[in-house]
Amino acid sequence: MTTLRAEGKRFVRSRVRVRRGEREVAGPLRHTGDLIRVVLGIVVFGVTLAVIHRGHVGTFETNIFRLVNELPSWMSLPFVIVMQAGNFFAIVVVAVAAFVTRRARLARDLAAAGAGAWFVAKLAKEVVKRARPHALLRFVTVRGALATGLGFPSGHAAVVTALVTAAGPHLSRRYRRLSWLLVAAVALARIYVGAHLPFDVVGGAAIGWVVGAAVHLIFGAPGGSPTVVGVQQALKRMGVIVKDLRLLGGDARGSTPMLARGSEGEPLFLKWKGRQHRDADWLFRAWRYLMYHQAGDEIPFATPKQLSEHEAYMSLLAARAGVRTPKMITAATLPDSSCFLLFERVQDDVLSSKNPDDIDAALLNRMWKEIARLHDARIAHRDLRAENVLIDDDDQPWIVDFGFAESSADDRLLAQDNASLMASLVVLIGVDRTLASANRSLSDEALKAAIPFLHPRALPAATKRLLRKSPESLKELREGLVEKLNLKEEPETEKGLRLRLRTLGILLVIGLAVHVIVPKAGELKQTTSSLGHGHWIWIAAAVLASAFTYLMASVELMGAAGRRLSLMRTSLAQLASTAANRITVSGIGAAGVNTRYLERSGLSTTDAVSAVAVMTAAGVVVHSLGLAATVPWLWSIGLKPKHLLPNWQILVVVLAVLTAAGVVLFVLGKRRPQLKREVAANLARLMRHPERGIPIVLGAAGLNMAYIVALWCSLHAFGAHISAFRIAAAYLASQAIASASPTPGGLGAMEAALVAALNRLGVASGPAIAGVLSFRLVTYWLPILPGVVSLHYLRRKKAL
Repeated sequence: MTTLRAEGKRFVRSRVRVRRGEREVAGPLRHTGDLIRVVLGIVVFGVTLAVIHRGHVGTFETNIFRLVNELPSWMSLPFVIVMQAGNFFAIVVVAVAAFVTRRARLARDLAAAGAGAWFVAKLAKEVVKRARPHALLRFVTVRGALATGLGFPSGHAAVVTALVTAAGPHLSRRYRRLSWLLVAAVALARIYVGAHLPFDVVGGAAIGWVVGAAVHLIFGAPGGSPTVVGVQQALKRMGVIVKDLRLLGGDARGSTPMLARGSEGEPLFLKWKGRQHRDADWLFRAWRYLMYHQAGDEIPFATPKQLSEHEAYMSLLAARAGVRTPKMITAATLPDSSCFLLFERVQDDVLSSKNPDDIDAALLNRMWKEIARLHDARIAHRDLRAENVLIDDDDQPWIVDFGFAESSADDRLLAQDNASLMASLVVLIGVDRTLASANRSLSDEALKAAIPFLHPRALPAATKRLLRKSPESLKELREGLVEKLNLKEEPETEKGLRLRLRTLGILLVIGLAVHVIVPKAGELKQTTSSLGHGHWIWIAAAVLASAFTYLMASVELMGAAGRRLSLMRTSLAQLASTAANRITVSGIGAAGVNTRYLERSGLSTTDAVSAVAVMTAAGVVVHSLGLAATVPWLWSIGLKPKHLLPNWQILVVVLAVLTAAGVVLFVLGKRRPQLKREVAANLARLMRHPERGIPIVLGAAGLNMAYIVALWCSLHAFGAHISAFRIAAAYLASQAIASASPTPGGLGAMEAALVAALNRLGVASGPAIAGVLSFRLVTYWLPILPGVVSLHYLRRKKAL
């Protein structure tokens, strides 16, 4: 028999638990994490497929192959033995062994995953048709029988990875880790005996990962709700005896609720967090962080133990502040690393389940009084809605579920709490009664601060679903508050989305167009040939040069600030500004991040704006001086391209369109810097102290030099030997043109300008395009993810 029960933001399919003697066995679940593994595995396989060349092996892959293939000969016997774990007969052996030991589910999963991975790998071989190492490379050391047939992907790697993935939920943590070491050993063994290249085993492992996770999605996997015996034993170790333990349905975000009784019959409540909750929580919080401004999650990607400890701490903190919340008894960890919290149970009804006629003004006043105690202690609940307010037999409200709560909360989070609760009440008791209750309990300032959050983007998902029943109620609530407070106009709605989907779509389309159009402007065959013969050690050097730019930008900002700042934290701020710049134009995102960082470092708003303005001005001056020193000289010698781009007109059109668009937006939008008198005065004071300008100028010059070095390394990676002076001229001129583009980071304009400039300076189209795309990869695209991580870190440390 199958049932559906609510699990926070999703439904999890589970099987009704059946008795076996004195044990209660939990049925399999379909975990969110397995869906993530399928997606990631497909991505890894796709990337691997994209980088391999059927008739050619790149330098990087060749070097890895040589490193493993040329290991000492005495390792042959161990590797050959370990390698058999990826043989087709290994599937039969492990499946039969599991069946004999009466583990039928495990036997089924092993047989299905192993056979499925073997078949998919065979099918992929026929489609890709990549040869074995001895047919692609010279001087390959073949150990044992010569492997015949096709190479990509590795069937052995696919089979062993599928078996380990399928067996994972059935194993303890220790044996899971050992089994993944077996996967690595089989992969190395296949390279060592000369049967496969490195990307062959990576592709095979990706297939095995996908198939193993897909088996769990089809049949379900262990790791669902814990057994009664397991929970009772864990509680017994903590000195707590429970009985009559049973599952409880309902709205329990990110946990499985249970009811029980203590040794003396007292009612208890348990919240269990396991593997499926961890996977769903990671996915949910990652989406919140990427999509929303100031998501505010204190621990975005935490283990079940960390999440349980956080909720326990916040519950205790709320109780200490006098908030009526169930008393926490203990917390415990099960052997599978899942955790649970044990509370005293309140004999209650959820506020959202009560009849609206039974919710009187006195009850609402008592509820708001509990919220006031919570907020007086600067605790933001972060999920405050009617479902998290319990009403006991004495008609007293209790606040529960502090999993998202945050201590030392600012006024913004407290206002969001008030807005969330009001939005939840609107659906339950209507607009008029909600307005009346909030008016009695909240100050005018608190009501006004809540108005910007009375918008679907700023509300919890559960509340948004409820509001679908009454779509106009939220608008009526906002209008009612504006009228009650006698406001001339409604405050601006809180900006919920960090990155609008439209902006993301535009950015992806532009990026795709750039990396398709630019190679089209040259000779595509020559470009791909250059990419295939690249020396990737130079790309690594370009990555280091790109990292150095953040250090130089930090020096420049520290000099402009005029006070001692942490170099490490300032460098992280510059990395965070990179992520902000990828979704804004004209450096607005970086300016905002730097201004906020300086304010949090102790500068006034005026001084912070002045420092950022000085930093920007210094960059313009140094850049202009570099242009004045290089471009006129190159123009005077009358350089002509050795290999003119066949479709150079495309680059001219791209540059003209983007530059014209930037100029039009500048004029129509009047994007001229307008500094206040205080900012101008601070700029004048900075100019009266030239010694403070030394680190600013050095930082700006070092920033440009680091970018020039990164471009020089990227070009050398593809055989474009050109002097650093000419590269500097090409970069400085291209950057000046790209700054007029309305796209984030000059995307499109920078690539086109660089390719055109380098071709003019004598670089052939193939190496020029390959070098420019690699340069933009290491300086534009790769820093985005570290920038997002730095942005989150600095926000969590209250540095932004």
